[in-house]
Amino acid sequence: LMAGALERDSDHRFFLGGVARGLLQHAPCDLFLVTNPTEAERTIDRVIVEVDLKSPNLAALQRACEIANGLRASHLLFIGVQTPFD
Repeated sequence: LMAGALERDSDHRFFLGGVARGLLQHAPCDLFLVTNPTEAERTIDRVIVEVDLKSPNLAALQRACEIANGLRASHLLFIGVQTPFD
């Protein structure tokens, strides 16, 4: 699933807006979020991969690396999302 997503500017807020967070939490498939989407062609600078810290999947992490390499991204970031309830 590919979707546009707006990033938050504040360090103390969530990285993604509510709709993108909802997709991230509930999508039953791979999710590709494009921040600040436009119709104009542009290069991909960063690929950010959310990792399930409770059960990380090595094959999925390797696939993320392949995708970032194919996009010629300059940065590949792996993040784990935790809440106060985890």
